[in-house]
Amino acid sequence: MSFLKKVFNVLSDKRDITEPIIHKDFNQKTTIIHALTNLAEGHDPKVDKRKVEQHLKLFSIGQTGESSVMFELKNSLLPIVIFHDVNIEYEDYKAQLDFVIVTHKFILVIEVKKLFGNIKVTDKGEFQRVITKNNKIINKEGMYSPINQVERHVAILEKLLKSKNIINKCPIRYAITFANPKTIIDISAKAPGHIQSSVIRHDQIKAFLTSELKKESPVFMLDDIVINIAEAIKENCQQKEFDKRQYLLHNIETEDLLVEENNLPSISDKNSLKNALINYRSKKAKQLECVPYHVFTNKTLDEMFESQHPPFIALLHRIEAKL
Repeated sequence: MSFLKKVFNVLSDKRDITEPIIHKDFNQKTTIIHALTNLAEGHDPKVDKRKVEQHLKLFSIGQTGESSVMFELKNSLLPIVIFHDVNIEYEDYKAQLDFVIVTHKFILVIEVKKLFGNIKVTDKGEFQRVITKNNKIINKEGMYSPINQVERHVAILEKLLKSKNIINKCPIRYAITFANPKTIIDISAKAPGHIQSSVIRHDQIKAFLTSELKKESPVFMLDDIVINIAEAIKENCQQKEFDKRQYLLHNIETEDLLVEENNLPSISDKNSLKNALINYRSKKAKQLECVPYHVFTNKTLDEMFESQHPPFIALLHRIEAKL
């Protein structure tokens, strides 16, 4: 873009966007958290409560991190349009983007990570999570690269917007932010440049955006174009559906087990039956290539004998018949 054209664009732009505009705000209790909370507080014997509680904790931690990022964005005083929790679909691709920021020079996708421990990035760009205690490393483990994840999300968003002729030359950039205030980020000086420049702490977001806005860009978009992009993103934002099936116990085949409670005979030897259930769980775990408590937990096992639900009673009788 020529110097004169840049000057013309700046002088002719009305500039209504002078501070952050929220196009999709932070939702303290998302659909997933709401659904998981209901499952955790419910009494459905078919639900794997352990898995529900684990995922509820993880999603809640993630929400805390994203809340911190939204606070920084809202208070940045920069001319940006903000989206939180953007779910998009294009052809056979799906992507969940934590934040999408639309500016006059670029679109920015922010991936938020809130992890316990510190983050180390090696010379080769590999990410490791490091757990310390009393200044000593007690555990170090590799983790899936958030760079690969966010680059995939950027590619899907770019395909979607270009296919609808919403953008042409507008670049889509990305950043990874670790929102845990206690997390120390250690990036090797020999790590790839694109990693060094895109991994930041959440309290560095304003400085990062300010720096990016000062850089050269192939476009300088007027306010109406920025709003058009924002509206297009909003129109293509999908409601993420909650799939309860992934939280059901593997061995409960409700369709097969539904019977009339009054037609069930009495259960005879509970100890033999419990042992049979434990053996069944072990065999099922081998088939599914998982640990036994992923089939059903000991707590669930105990609840089976207290449950008045026909599916559980029918299951006990089915196993009893095989003894």
